[in-house]
Amino acid sequence: MDKYYYTDGNNKLGPFTVEELKAKEISKETLVWKNGMAEWKPAGDVVELTPLFAEHSSVYIHQKRKEPKSSIEVVLLMYLAYMLVQDCAFTLFSIFSVSHSDVPFLMFNAISIFIPIVLALQIKHSSLRPLAIVIAIISMISNIVRFVDYVRIMGFLSYSF
Repeated sequence: MDKYYYTDGNNKLGPFTVEELKAKEISKETLVWKNGMAEWKPAGDVVELTPLFAEHSSVYIHQKRKEPKSSIEVVLLMYLAYMLVQDCAFTLFSIFSVSHSDVPFLMFNAISIFIPIVLALQIKHSSLRPLAIVIAIISMISNIVRFVDYVRIMGFLSYSF
C-alpha cells in the first residue's frame, strides 16, 4: 500500500495511507508526494487520491482552518492598546501644559511617531492585524499632535490648536 506525504505550506507531513489522508481533510489543491513520483502534485491530480474527493460535489469546499494566535502577536496588540491609551492621555496633558521644551525629548517624540505602525506590521494573524493597524494609526495621530504641539511650544510654529 502506497504511503503519501503532504505539505501544509510550511511542513512536510507523513507518510499516510489514503485512508489516513481522508481523515486529514486535505483539499484537491494540497500538494502530495509518494515514492516514485518525480515531483509534488496537487492531490486532485493523483489518480489514487481521487476517491477522497468523489464524495463531494464537483466543487470541493475546503473549510478554512482558524489561524492560531501566537502569544507574541497578542502581546504586541496589548502593547499597542497600552500605547494608545498612554499617547492619548499624554497628548491631552501636553496640550494644556507648556513645560516640555527639551530638544532631546522632542527628538524622541519625533521617532516615537513611527513605533506603533512598525509594531502593528509585525502581526501576521489575519484578524488581529487590521485591529493593530487601526490602533497604531490612532496612536500615530496622537503622537503627531503632541509633536506639533512641542514644536509650537519651542517656538518653531506660530499657530496654536
